[in-house]
Amino acid sequence: MAKKSTAEKADGKKDSDIISAAKDCLEKFQSRESDNIRRAEDAIRFRAGEQWPDGIKRDREDQSQDGGPRPCPVLDKTNQYVRQVINEERQNRAAIKVRPVDDKSDKDVAEVLTGIIRHIEDSSNALDAYTTAGEHAIDGGWGFFRIVTEYCDDLSFDQDIRIKRIPNRFSVALGPHTEPDGSDAKEAVVWEDVPIDTFKAQYPKAKVDGFDNDDWGDDETVRVAEYFIVKPETVKIHLLPDGSVLTDEELQQFPDAPVLQSRTTSINRVKWYKITAQEVIDTKDIVGKYIPIIKVIGNELVMPDGKIRLSGMIEQMMDPQRLHNYAHAGFIEHVALAPRSPWVAASEAVKGYEDDYSQANRRNITLLPFNHLDDAGNPLPSPQRTPPAGISPGWQQMLANTEHGIEASVGMYGASVGAKSQEKSGIALQEQKSQGMVGNFHFPDNLSRSIQHCGRILVEWIPKIYDTARVARIIGEDATVNTAYLDPDQEMAVSPRLDQMGQKIGLIYNLNIGKYDVTVSTGPSYSTKRQEAFDTQTQIIQARPDLMNVIGDIVFSNMDAPGADKISDRLKKMLPPQLQEPEEGEGEPQIDPRMRAMMAQIEQAGMEIAQRGQMLQQAQAEIEKQAMEVGADKTELDAAKVKLESERKVFMAEAATKMLQIENASLKLMHEGQETEQEINNASEIAQALAVLAETVNQLLSSTAQNAEIMAAAVNAMAGVTDAVSRPKKTVLVFDDAGNPVGTETVPFETMQ
Repeated sequence: MAKKSTAEKADGKKDSDIISAAKDCLEKFQSRESDNIRRAEDAIRFRAGEQWPDGIKRDREDQSQDGGPRPCPVLDKTNQYVRQVINEERQNRAAIKVRPVDDKSDKDVAEVLTGIIRHIEDSSNALDAYTTAGEHAIDGGWGFFRIVTEYCDDLSFDQDIRIKRIPNRFSVALGPHTEPDGSDAKEAVVWEDVPIDTFKAQYPKAKVDGFDNDDWGDDETVRVAEYFIVKPETVKIHLLPDGSVLTDEELQQFPDAPVLQSRTTSINRVKWYKITAQEVIDTKDIVGKYIPIIKVIGNELVMPDGKIRLSGMIEQMMDPQRLHNYAHAGFIEHVALAPRSPWVAASEAVKGYEDDYSQANRRNITLLPFNHLDDAGNPLPSPQRTPPAGISPGWQQMLANTEHGIEASVGMYGASVGAKSQEKSGIALQEQKSQGMVGNFHFPDNLSRSIQHCGRILVEWIPKIYDTARVARIIGEDATVNTAYLDPDQEMAVSPRLDQMGQKIGLIYNLNIGKYDVTVSTGPSYSTKRQEAFDTQTQIIQARPDLMNVIGDIVFSNMDAPGADKISDRLKKMLPPQLQEPEEGEGEPQIDPRMRAMMAQIEQAGMEIAQRGQMLQQAQAEIEKQAMEVGADKTELDAAKVKLESERKVFMAEAATKMLQIENASLKLMHEGQETEQEINNASEIAQALAVLAETVNQLLSSTAQNAEIMAAAVNAMAGVTDAVSRPKKTVLVFDDAGNPVGTETVPFETMQ
């Protein structure tokens, strides 16, 4: 019978099954990663200064050996290279950027998600988590950080997401995985040995007996572990006509929804348990499909047997650093055992002063007397110091070679870590530094890849954690703080947010609609880029001073000096009108409610004028129709003419009244709009709109009056025709020039007189 996998063990409901699965996961990890763990521990101790092998150090420090103990110096060169790469990661931070994927996603929502992630990183001190994991990967080969949820405060049910560091890399056991970030791991254990008193205070109802002094507890500590396991769940999904995909459970809420296609699939669910060796203390479901523990690796090498070997920078520098220490130890011994500079003198010359000359190499004796005459009175030469033997050039070469070996092991030579070089220009020095960093670029690059996986988890978690209508804090790239209104129940990804007057004052976002992915950009922090921008813009202003009136506000906004922001704001207010438009993200300008009410009144007055003008035109058309009828009654035409003239006069009077009201409202609006500068801008825009409206009304009045005059003339002409037709008529003979009758003609009686 095949042995059950760890995942199968965790599917049981008994505490013993869960605890057994967690212990099994930990034991397999320690067995599988034993070589990596041993070498990482050696590298960390080496970095801490334990650079001499125990056996050699013990022999050299033996007090019983001839000549006493021998020196074991540690002249560490490794930490400067490690810190160089670590600080390079700090300077070039990885920034998470969310991007829309499908047609349902929205660019504005992606920007809001990016802003929320920046807020999570800021409130979590995520830089500490990233830096710690990156440093662990650089010195020992791998590190971890994690994502958790916490309540906003003690009196809230809303949760926030936090990114936490894991200070002890050896307290994490990740299940088998092939991805460098550990994203494909199906189980994990994170443990901590808690003092027994602290454990009792945190978990008063938990068992504290029966640990039998094993690795999971003794008389002083209790091991508390978190066990994560990914459980695949088979579900049936359905495709709807609108492109949405629902599970069976979700489809039950829409029983009448038409289904285009269905299939069975597997969805990963993450289960979390907090355990001791005796019981399961707590359990819950983790949102998303990934275990929220992110791995960061250093050097990765797949061995012939298929095992993955992880290492950092320290391991490859250990042998050159030991040789460097050995060389300095030998040099110290050589110098220490070298003879002192001896004195050469006749015995009679130092007779009586022997003690002074014997101690001259150990004491700072200011005056060394000597006998200048012998017993016969003959002069004696003064004592002379013989120069010591010089240091062998071989020692100097060995010391230089050992230091060069350390540099070569990591590909970072003197100039790339700050040593002087022949290059003088800043560009040449930067190029030399960059060449040194290229050899170790995989360390910050691996950290960026792990942060990208962190971003994927956050994009998956945020819509599920922010599952109620709320105001979320977002942070921009320039560290400006703003807010976003979230509503997971609205039908659209983005919809306008209206005030009580129905005016748009912002946007509301639904983070559940659409799919999004994550990319990571690595580079200098925003403050560094802003300083570089200020330097460039200053050079532009020096070359083109006239541009100060156009870009001066931007230049001062990038200056790190007290009062620069105020200067930038004032310069921005002095920009030409065409550059005064709201910038992206600022939203529409807020208009005072009184001004908005007056604008509504003005708009209504304009609509009334246009409506009355339209009615007058309709009346003119009706009269024209009647005038075209040859048989129209003269009395009716006269009445229509009188009515048309009356309507025209009334319209002209009312139009004049409305125009006066518009002018008064405009003046009042301009007067009230002087309270704030923003309202002045609003009033100016309203005045321009009023001018256009007034011109339109004048054109309408002019056109209406002209039409009325034309129609009045037409009515008079038609009235004359009608009058002539309606008079009494008589048929008479028509004669030619010779007096002969040629026909008849009908004429009015007046014509015959």
